[in-house]
Amino acid sequence: MVRFRVRTIFQYTTNTGDKLLLIKQVENTYLCHLHLKLIRCEIRNSFLPMKILALVRHAKAEQPEPEQTDFDRNLTSRGKRNAAEMASIVKNSSFTPELLITSPAKRALKTASLFADEFAIEKKKILKKDFLYGSFGIPEIKELLHAEANDRDTVFIFGHNPVLSWLSATLSRSFSQGLPTSGVVIIEFDTDSWDKISPSNSKVLLYKYPSEIV
Repeated sequence: MVRFRVRTIFQYTTNTGDKLLLIKQVENTYLCHLHLKLIRCEIRNSFLPMKILALVRHAKAEQPEPEQTDFDRNLTSRGKRNAAEMASIVKNSSFTPELLITSPAKRALKTASLFADEFAIEKKKILKKDFLYGSFGIPEIKELLHAEANDRDTVFIFGHNPVLSWLSATLSRSFSQGLPTSGVVIIEFDTDSWDKISPSNSKVLLYKYPSEIV
């Protein structure tokens, strides 16, 4: 209908200046409609659910005492300070965890607890998973997230190297730096299902570690 009206007006307009003005008006109208379409598309996309996974390596830990197991190593004073500092940076970057999941090892659990303090999350709500203390792969992480966080969009996992650095690099093609103690990498996945997270739909949103912010 619009095309017919424009073609008819153009056909019966003899003045060249008027024709040029009409062409300009049509171009502006088209660009306006195109711009509105792009805005509507951006608005629609902004409401699509995304999954956000933060991988946090435990803070600096004490060397084991005689007869003390690796599992029971606690954080150093510097480690506690760094973990609290990193939690504050993450919070100020507008990321808020809906669920904290951690290795049960003392140094990882304490790191998660310091993040819980920053985000006012009750420590009893921190989820401990034994397998995070050892070696695991993508299938175990997907299974964990599907089972424990199916209705959550932002999850923080606390654990150990080398597996966390490997996991970060495996889940995101753009990440290869590795995770120092207290290091945090936050990855966004363009999907509404934890089952579908993959390198092909991931993007690193934040990567921070203590020595970088001194």
